[in-house]
Amino acid sequence: MFNISAINHLNDFALFKEQVKAFNLENPKSTNNQNPAGSTHISGWVVPLETKTYEIILSINGEEKTLTPTIYREDVNRAFCTDEDQRKLGFSTKIEKTGSYIIRFRCGALEYSVFEFQVKSTPIEAIPSVIYITTPTSATASMWRIITRVARGIYQPNRITDQYYLNNKMHELRTTALPIVDNVILFNSPSNFNFDQDIEKFKFIINIRDPRDMLCNQYHWSLEHPDPSMSESDLNKHREKIRSEGIDKFVLSKNLRVQFENIMRLSSLLPKENFVFLTYKKLCEDFDGYLNTLSEFLNIKITQEMMRDLNLERTENLEKNNQWIGNKWGGSDVMPGRYKRELTHETIEILNEKYFDIIEFCEDK
Repeated sequence: MFNISAINHLNDFALFKEQVKAFNLENPKSTNNQNPAGSTHISGWVVPLETKTYEIILSINGEEKTLTPTIYREDVNRAFCTDEDQRKLGFSTKIEKTGSYIIRFRCGALEYSVFEFQVKSTPIEAIPSVIYITTPTSATASMWRIITRVARGIYQPNRITDQYYLNNKMHELRTTALPIVDNVILFNSPSNFNFDQDIEKFKFIINIRDPRDMLCNQYHWSLEHPDPSMSESDLNKHREKIRSEGIDKFVLSKNLRVQFENIMRLSSLLPKENFVFLTYKKLCEDFDGYLNTLSEFLNIKITQEMMRDLNLERTENLEKNNQWIGNKWGGSDVMPGRYKRELTHETIEILNEKYFDIIEFCEDK
């Protein structure tokens, strides 16, 4: 288990504060009271002033490495940052050895030694990865923000399906072995899940939603979302065809069975302690219960600092949440049951018969 000291501010701290718009460093902590596996990460972010560009340097026992920054917006501290802060740089690195750690920020010829802490003892076995497996268009992004906010500093976020989608190689996921330790993995293509890997080495957070609602979501999604497999001209023609034919014809032309059947199969194969259902319905109807279940499953206490960020994901706060997809694309919803408003009675009856077993499976989740 790592024993990590409190963070000390070094001599350059005050000067550094004057040179940036905002910054944050997640206090690295031993996971003794959070996760029995004892893995942890250093993570944080910096918002440079408009004319500044920073490198983030981590020194371990005098050996330096430059942390690769990734621009991200999912954990904006709204006490400091506004929607205009697109320069925000996030970083994260796993603690793998003991010794003296110093974090520096370099801007051109200037360098600021800002934070220092000590890591003692030795690491023990790594944490089993958590796979967040979800049907698509099911509040996936909101839940991902929640999960990664709670897991920050303990698990490394991994959006593996994005890489395959952007390269138009989703089918290759069916033979891809996922990393078995230290990752929290977004997997929003259950039809492409690889069952040939040792699934009992993972923990699973499972999200599903009513297939009738999901079909309505996919209709609206198809009219807004980019498709890397099509040219812009072909995509516009495709969308116009969908729009002209209407939502009822669209939902009746789709078959979601394999998405749900793979999740049903997965939940039947796993030991009960290896998975939890945290669904769209639960998120909308019992947000605090959703968070409590997530906290217990990950064995991570939700702090007041976390709650300041997490409260933005409540359904009543989504319109004020700059990260909510509904503020970017139309057609998003915030409560179960949209199919009742958008589909004809005849279409609903057909779907009820087509997905009767899946609807029953979803009802108590």
